[in-house]
Amino acid sequence: TEIGYAAFSDCENLARVVLGSNVAAIGDMAFETCLSLVDLTIPDGVRNIGGSAFGFCDGLTSVAMGSGVTNIGNSAFYQCTNLLNAAIGPGVVSIGDYAFSWCAAMTNAVIPDGVTSIGTHVFEGCDALANLVIGDGLADLGDIDFRGLPALRSVEIGDGVSRIEDQTFRQCHNLANVVIGNGVTEIGYAAFSDCENLARVVFGTNVAVIGDMAFEMCRSLVELTIPDGVRNIGGSAFSFCDGLTSVAMGSGVTNVGNSAFYQCTNLLNAAIGPGVVSIGDHAFSWCAGLTYAVIPDSVTSLGSRVFDNCAGLASLAIGDGLTDLGSFDF
Repeated sequence: TEIGYAAFSDCENLARVVLGSNVAAIGDMAFETCLSLVDLTIPDGVRNIGGSAFGFCDGLTSVAMGSGVTNIGNSAFYQCTNLLNAAIGPGVVSIGDYAFSWCAAMTNAVIPDGVTSIGTHVFEGCDALANLVIGDGLADLGDIDFRGLPALRSVEIGDGVSRIEDQTFRQCHNLANVVIGNGVTEIGYAAFSDCENLARVVFGTNVAVIGDMAFEMCRSLVELTIPDGVRNIGGSAFSFCDGLTSVAMGSGVTNVGNSAFYQCTNLLNAAIGPGVVSIGDHAFSWCAGLTYAVIPDSVTSLGSRVFDNCAGLASLAIGDGLTDLGSFDF
């Protein structure tokens, strides 16, 4: 029923393992550094895969994980550098720290809906990881970190996640498509900053806060629809998105932060939502392609130099809500 600590560790020529139907626990380091293992089938009876159980098995290319596995321990498959596919079992509840770190050949990862706990740096160094699906079971991404993964192109975030943490996907330079689940209420600081190939973002219906610098320097965004549920667009949230041509702002937005769309040089149309109350300093500065702007009646507070250096601005309508232009400068 149990394979003990380091039972087959460092058996570098071990090429084939057939696990009996009653094995329930694979202990810590049980098969660590078994360099000749290529294909691995973990039967349905196994409940626990221990810490570093298959760490440094760099010949391993495929893992089929049975439906009974509930826990994948810390560093369980750490530095399995040739692992192409790790089908995380549908019964898994917990994935430990560094579980798949430095699996440099892995291209796809699906975190099933049953997973409710995930450790730190689970996919660190997975430089070939292109597609990521995060299931509905996770409520908190915690310290899971996808920053700088060079091949990551597509991310789907399940409905269970409530917040996308600060800098989670920052500098994923090839990330092109993001679907944000309906459970997400806040997108954190710089969560997708400097993802210069990000061309498509689908916001969930419950996003209320887009944090400071959340999408700064996402230069491939062209059209942006901000849903009605969003209340706050943070400072520099979309600054330097110089591919952006159109913004449709939902009726729920009340605050447009400082420099929110700063230097979106190709922005032609920014439909400021009818519920906006406050527009921050430099919110649309250096939007050189902007030709007209309407400040709705709902706006009562306007920052300084909101349209500074908008060289193409030909038409401006200021609504009835403003009583003082302050340092608003044309």
